[in-house]
Amino acid sequence: QVVSSALEWGAQFVLTHHPLAIEAKLPAKLDWFHGVMKQTLCADATLFASHTSLDVQFKGAVSWLGRELELENLRVLDQVAENEAGDILGYGCIGEYSPPVVFADFVERVAQLSGCGVVSLCGPEPEK
Repeated sequence: QVVSSALEWGAQFVLTHHPLAIEAKLPAKLDWFHGVMKQTLCADATLFASHTSLDVQFKGAVSWLGRELELENLRVLDQVAENEAGDILGYGCIGEYSPPVVFADFVERVAQLSGCGVVSLCGPEPEK
């Protein structure tokens, strides 16, 4: 739906974070994947997903929310490499509050920073 809207608007280049598929594949049947590819190609547009290249840059998108939430001791969750400057590259970001914050306050912070009116939780609600 997002790609369709962008193409209707006249976009020639659509930049997304998540790709259409995690593993490279050719369309093997007429489904949503084929539909998005067809729309993009028929519009002579480019669809680019920057998922992995952004995720492994710890000082970039992967730790943005942690920095904005003012978490302490931010670090890479799953280290995969180290660059020439000695920066750790990897997936995910973890940190903590000291002292811990009440869950409702945390949710309010996330909602304010993200601009989301609704924040959902899967599983039991933690106290802190």
